[in-house]
Order: sequence, then C-alpha cells, then structure tokens
Amino acid sequence: MSSSENESSLSGTTSNSANRSSLSGTMSSSENESSLSGTTSSSEEESSLSETEDQIPIEQYLHSIIIARCKYRPPHVAHTSNPLFEEDFASLLQSLKNYIEETQASALNLEQGGFGVEELKSIINLLINSKARVTELDLGFNNFTGGMYEVFDLLTKTEVKKLNLGNSELPIKDFLDMMKLFFVNISRLPIDEFLYLTELSVDTKITDFKSKLISAKLTANQVERLTAGVIASAGTKIDLRACTFEPTSGALLVEALPYTFVTCLCLAACSLSPDILRSLFSSIHQTLITNLDVCGNSVNDCVLEDLCCNLRASKLLNLNLKFNCITDKGMNALAEGLVNSSVMVLDVANNSFFGFNDFGKYLKDTNIQDLDLSCNDIFHGQMFSPPDFLKETSIEKLCLDACKLNDFIGQKLIQSIRYSSVKYLSLAHNDLGAVSFSTLSSVLGDSKLTELFLDENCTLSDSEVISFAESLKSSKVSHISFGGDQRLQLPSAVPLFLSHSNGSSITSIDLGGSVITEEILSIVADILHQTSVKKLQLPINEIGRGVIKLAHNLQFSSITHLDLSNNRIDDLGAEALAICLKDTKIIDLNLSLNLITNQGARAFVETLQNSNLLVLGLAYNKIEDDGLIALAECIQNTFITDLSVRGNAGNRILLIEKVLFDNRVALHHFVTLFNQIAPKAGEIFNLDCPEDSAVSTFVENLLIFYKTLLDQPRSVIILSEKATISLSVTEIRHLMFEVFPLQFSVFLANRLGDNTLEHLRVLRKAEELGLDNIVESLLWNRPVYIINEEHGILHPFVYKLLNKYKQPLYNLAIEPEARTKILTYFSYHNDLSDAQDVIKLLHDKEIKSSQNSCQPEAYKFSFAFENEC
Repeated sequence: MSSSENESSLSGTTSNSANRSSLSGTMSSSENESSLSGTTSSSEEESSLSETEDQIPIEQYLHSIIIARCKYRPPHVAHTSNPLFEEDFASLLQSLKNYIEETQASALNLEQGGFGVEELKSIINLLINSKARVTELDLGFNNFTGGMYEVFDLLTKTEVKKLNLGNSELPIKDFLDMMKLFFVNISRLPIDEFLYLTELSVDTKITDFKSKLISAKLTANQVERLTAGVIASAGTKIDLRACTFEPTSGALLVEALPYTFVTCLCLAACSLSPDILRSLFSSIHQTLITNLDVCGNSVNDCVLEDLCCNLRASKLLNLNLKFNCITDKGMNALAEGLVNSSVMVLDVANNSFFGFNDFGKYLKDTNIQDLDLSCNDIFHGQMFSPPDFLKETSIEKLCLDACKLNDFIGQKLIQSIRYSSVKYLSLAHNDLGAVSFSTLSSVLGDSKLTELFLDENCTLSDSEVISFAESLKSSKVSHISFGGDQRLQLPSAVPLFLSHSNGSSITSIDLGGSVITEEILSIVADILHQTSVKKLQLPINEIGRGVIKLAHNLQFSSITHLDLSNNRIDDLGAEALAICLKDTKIIDLNLSLNLITNQGARAFVETLQNSNLLVLGLAYNKIEDDGLIALAECIQNTFITDLSVRGNAGNRILLIEKVLFDNRVALHHFVTLFNQIAPKAGEIFNLDCPEDSAVSTFVENLLIFYKTLLDQPRSVIILSEKATISLSVTEIRHLMFEVFPLQFSVFLANRLGDNTLEHLRVLRKAEELGLDNIVESLLWNRPVYIINEEHGILHPFVYKLLNKYKQPLYNLAIEPEARTKILTYFSYHNDLSDAQDVIKLLHDKEIKSSQNSCQPEAYKFSFAFENEC
C-alpha cells in the first residue's frame, strides 16, 4: 500500500469504490485481489534472530514497515530479453544524476523500473556521491532477490528517510538478512517463495520506529519490544493492520499507548477481542492519538459505549469504524458522544444500522466535516429528521452510497442539502428516481454543492434528464459522475444531458463504465463544441473506432483532459487522435489498456511536438521496441515529463525514462527562470542580474527561454500551472510577447552600455534563434550598434536586419548624404563581415529608386524614404 493510501486508511477516509468493497477494501487495489495470510505452522521455517541480536534496540533505524504476502505478482521488465539493457541503464543513470543535482530534488520515484540488485546498488551509490539530498525514494515493483542486505547497507549511508518498496520481489532469506541489518526481531513470518512489501519506510538519520508488520502473529514478547521501541524513538505512527495478537499481547500494546507519542494508530482487521477494544477505547483520552482505524474488528454497540464516553476528552480527529457490527443503538450513542468532540472525519460505512432517531438531533453540535454512512440499509429515513438537519452542521462531504435510498427517503435527504455546507455529495448505487432528481433540481441553486456522484440509480426519461441538466445552470456543481450508470445507456440520454447542461459550471464529467458505445459517442462528438467540459472521463466503455469521429470534433471543444483507457481502441483510433492533437487544447490523454501497436505509436511521434500534450498514457498496449524508441526520440527537448508505457511488448522503456528525466531538468530551469523574471505586480519584469560577469549567461538563458515559448505551444500552459506567480495563459502571452521585448531591449542598453561587440552578439543570437519581435525591439536602439562615431555608421549586420524588418536604414530628410557615407565607409572597410552585402543592398535600392524617377517630386521623396525603410 502506498503511503498516501496508508494515511487515508488511518484518517478514516476512503473512495466510493472502497465503500462498496469487502473488508479487503481497507487495502490497496492490488491487495484486494490478494489474500493476506496469517501465521505459519511450527514446522515451517522460523525467522527468529539470535538472542544476542535481540539485545540491540529495534528503534535504531527502522522507520515504518508493512509486509504482506500476495497472490498477485506484478509484471517486471525482462532484462534478460533486452540485450541493450546495460547501455540503456548507463544512459538513464547519467540523466538521473543530472536530474537530482540540477533540480535538487528531495524525492525520487523509480517505481516499476524492473531493476535488479546491481542496478539498485548503482542508483544508491549515485545518491551517496551526489551533492543533492534525496530524502524520499520509491523503488516499488523492483527485484531485490539475492542482494537485499547489500542494498540496505548502502541505504544507511544516504539521506533517505522514506523508502517505498511496494510490491517488490523479496525472497524470505533476503528479507531476514535485511531485518538483521535493522536489528528487528521477528519470531515468525509467513513462508513463501516471495514476500511482497507493500510499504517500507527507513530513517537512517532519525531514530524513529513508527510501525510494524502486516499479517504477522505478534507474541507478548514482540509487542513488549515493539512498544519499548516506539516509546524510546518518539514514534508517531503504528500500522498493524491484519495482524493477530496473542491474548496478552494486545493488552500490552494498549497499556503502553498513553506513554508514547503515537498520533496515528491502525489496527484494521486485527480481530481484536472485546476486552482489548474496551481497554483501547477507555484509555483513548489519555493518548495523543488523532487518527484511529479499527475497521473490521467486529466492534459492537456495547464495546462502542466505552469509546463514546471518552470522545470529548480525546484528541481524535479521524475515526474509522467501518466494517463493524454497529446498530442503531450504537449509532445513537456515538452521535451523542461526538457532541463537542474534536472528531472531524467519521467513517461508519458497512455496519448494521437502519436509521437511528437521534442522528440529526446531535449532528449540529459536532465538528464533523466528512461523514461516510455508505453500505448501510437506511431505508426508513428516521435519521434524516428534522427535514433541515444538515442546515446547521459543519458537514462538507457526505457519502451515502449503496444505502438502499428510495425516492421517499431521497427527497427528505436532498431537501436538507439546501442551505447546508455540503459541497461533496455521493448518492451512488441507490434507488433514486424521478422524484429525487426533481427535488435535487429544485435545491441545486441554493446549495453549495460542487461535486455530485449519482452513479447507478433508477432510470430517467428524456424529459427528466433535460430538467435535471437545466437545473445545473443555477448551481455551483463543477464535477458530476454517472460512471457505471445504467440510466445513461440510451443513445439520447448522454447527448441530452451534455447539451442542456451547457451554460452551467460543469467542467468535469465521469461516464466511466457507462456502456458508452460507438453510436452514443458519435452523437456526443457532434455536441461537444456546445459544452464547457474540460475533463471528460470515458474509461471502461465500448468506444472502439467510435473514437475516430470524436477525434475529428475535439478541435472544437474545450477539453483539456481526456480518459479513454480500456476502450478497445486500435491503431486507426490512435492515428485519428494523434492527428487532431495539434488543433486541440488537450494536455492530458490516457489511452492505457487498449490495442495500440507500433503503428499507433508512430502516429503520435509525428504530432506530439506540435501539440499541447503534457501527459500521455500508453501503458498496457501492444507497442514493441521500435515504437518505444521512436517515442523516446520524439519527446526529446519537449516538456512531456509523464509518458507511461509500462506493460507493453517492448523492453526499451529505460530510453523513455532517460528522456523524461532530461525533460524534467529542462522544465525545472524553464519555470525557475520565469519565476525569477516575472512581474511581481503590474507589468515590470525583474531583469536585474546581480553580477556583471553573469550578464552574458543570463541574457543567453533569456533568449533560449523565449525561443522555447515560441516553439512549444504547451510551454505557456506549463507556466500558468507551475509558476509561483498566479497568471492565466492569456496574461502570460501578453506579458511575454507584447511587453517583454521592449523591456529586454532597455535592460541590454543599460547593462551592456557601449559594448558594441556584446550588443551585436546578442542581436546575432536573437536572429539566429528566429526571435523576430526581440530583434525588432533591439533594432530600435540604434546607437549601441554604431561602429563609426564621426559619420554615425552602424555595423553592416544591423543594416541587413533593418532592411529585413522594414525599418529605415537612415532618414533622408535629416541625413541626405547618409547613403554616400555608408557606401564610402564600407568600400574602404570591406573586410568587415556583411560589408559587401550592405554595398549590394544600397546599390539595389538606388536602381529601384531610379526606376521610379518619373513620378512627381512629392511622391518621389516619400517613395525614396519608403524604399529606405
């Protein structure tokens, strides 16, 4: 499990999908597909360390460790089938070194690299010898077989404090060697050919022991040592999910908690006895715990009473009680206990209550902001009394998925949303029909709702769809989800919703798993230009070649993020999308889990550099090495820093990773320079260079920066998203293309002074890079290019550019002899570069002037001056 998922579990918050899952929903998706085993028989291999080693304090190095035995084994890169792997890896290593040193990155993600021990040792040695200070390292989905001890021995010499080894191959023997290195006693572990770590955090600098083992049987001796380590190290997090405790071991842990600094405690799916739970709940107010996760422990109403009595005196902010046995009686007691407590996040999904009477009565006096009641059969609606029970609450996020809500209950609930603080409302997987949607339509304008999830409810007629869509125009809803919704299968429903919600605040729509077919998509494509939707999610549908028509219409839409993963899209569909990219606003395109081969990949190669695309997902398709190589070459010198190609047929993935690291370095310098010069207020650029010796480099960087702005359409979008100064794309374009050139010219005049050679160097560089508006601004500052003060002669290169950009070479009214002086000077100094070109230029102008000598005098003068221009 990733650290973010771990924290989510501890905080008691879950996704909608997690609410609908079984008890394994407390784990990551890969873990849901796996079985976490418990202890092994005594005949199996023991993993205990020697008595001598047991004397070494366990808190010395280990920071956080979670272990699971999984059936699912993630794919790894087959290095043996890639004869060029060593060459690719060496190239990647150099780019990696450049990346961490140039950007001073503190976090490095090498997940799914498919690296073996030797490659991992090379990477860690790089960190040891680098000037950068990497403190977070993700090495998930790699292979530590045969050398874990060596790898971890090297890690102790780095600055790494957080290390993720999620789903990495780890044989038991190597794991035990690693445990010896970190002085941790493990009496027994599940024995299998491989263990798969879901998370491991190591702190080699701060002695902080934060958590222990998943799916292990903890003896009293082990728990005693664990708690001693936690106390000694001032650890703040313990994650013991799916562990089993001996009768006395759980009590030892609970008794020690008041003497620790633990703020996050996860005991999910530990099958804790009622006595241990009572003891934990009774002493919770004596601890520093703010995040408590006891989901899946058969917590019943009687046990819960001890927690309810101590909630107000506790420091709890996040409480996860899902997958337990709480009934209406327990919920009434919990609601009363929450009054004036500090709890802000409460998850009681998947329990056994039906509609406790006192819920609304007490809720207004709590601090609950995030409430999840999903997967409870709330079918009589008593909990939603009085009708406006949400009005005076602090709730901003409310999840009621799969609660068997019908129109009678739904109407009451939805009415209470009016004038409440609820911004996020999920009513997915219920039985809400026309009455509920009609009520929702009537309250939307008065609500604060911004995110609405209505997946899989009852069927709506076309008129009901239209009425609901129209009501969104008066609301603040920006994201709506009909994912997996059977109601919107009819060819007319989705187009009707899109067309009639035009003019609303909707910018994001999720229709994933809604059985969107080629027929429906064809209709949708025709009306996309009428909507303001920027993010369109269509994963897991049946689009196929219907994407071709969609591609042709994308240029007329506002879409910037498009998810078409898992839709049977082949090369023809990929080619259509690739061709349209340059004319669209799309910056994020996900085409993972489709049928794209080298042919489709080459189509993107031809168009990527001219598009706005920043993120492209092509993972788990059928692209071979030739296609991967072509993609790697294509994205060089662009700002594409996220190109996912894992799970394809080819092995040259490291080539792409190398280029992505190079692009990240370029992106870092690009954004850093803009942050340095961008106006802090108004339109005055900060072009101060601290040292005169650095002016030349600074100016060259500015010119390259400007060239990038002109050549890469996506660059302005990047600045609007990543710059520290908040500016829109339009504002950045105005500043850089209309304001900057003149200020740059003034800056050069001030800093370079009368250094004509340096002024010429900058002018030549700007012309060489094709920066026309910069060149034109520089040319207006003529005095800096004078090479003969007596006659005011400019450098010949400047005359050539004046002619090219249709600026006057001289003013005949003020300098009638200027042409003669210039010709004479360059005739005597024809060794100057471009002198001969200027002589020829002036002779050609004289010929053109004489051809028009028959014109009237007044016109001849103006024509002559115009010619000189």
